[in-house]
Amino acid sequence: MVPFPFILSAIFMSFIVLGSWLKDKFFTKVLTCLISLIGSFEIIMYLLMVILSGIISEWKIMICSAFGLAFMIASNVIFYLYYRRDILAKDEKFGAWIKYFPKMQKVMPIVCLILNFKCFKMFYGGFFGLETF
Repeated sequence: MVPFPFILSAIFMSFIVLGSWLKDKFFTKVLTCLISLIGSFEIIMYLLMVILSGIISEWKIMICSAFGLAFMIASNVIFYLYYRRDILAKDEKFGAWIKYFPKMQKVMPIVCLILNFKCFKMFYGGFFGLETF
């Protein structure tokens, strides 16, 4: 089975990033934005693979997908802890940036913990030339 909704959403996200690049070619980092936006669907995709493979009784696929989901959640938690220990405390440029956007200090780690640590790439992706991105 091919996850068509995710392929279509990846194509849609590619067009959004293309629009960002056409609007602001200097600041938009195309690959960084694509990794961040498409990577935000990974948890949902793995969860649906576990559920659907269980429904159609494909146990090997379900076990492999469950391991992938568990490792992805573990990597999100590890990156969150790394962010709290090293980036937030020691990165001077990030500390100066966070003073301008104080809400991002609490919102982004939560989003990255729930969705994917690749969401941090939006910090420097230059999405639509916005300073918060």
